[in-house]
Amino acid sequence: MTQLNERVEAAIKASGKTATDIAAEIGCKPAAIYQWLNGDTKNIRNELLFKFADKTGFNARWIATGEGEMRAADYLPPDETALLQKYRQSDARGKQVIQRVADVESPYEVEPGHKTGTGD
Repeated sequence: MTQLNERVEAAIKASGKTATDIAAEIGCKPAAIYQWLNGDTKNIRNELLFKFADKTGFNARWIATGEGEMRAADYLPPDETALLQKYRQSDARGKQVIQRVADVESPYEVEPGHKTGTGD
């Protein structure tokens, strides 16, 4: 993706949010996001760029320039983050149950075309 608007569009799509949702989350008007998407903006103000990157899970450098990694190496999709948080909040018995379910379910292969909930 060579254009800023293409990278913004990809980040929004992958986040599962709408441009309006993201605008509300980062404190700008939806019109600003639509200007980014339409290619009317060549640079995003740093303050908004970093907030946008945080809310979409993409690296600010990649969004701004197309250089570097799209996502941080430690990035987890929201559903995986929520599961990890629940695991961490569980007592020892709860953690054992989660581990057993994972052990039983993980060997199954995902059917082609089936969404896994992780953006795949």
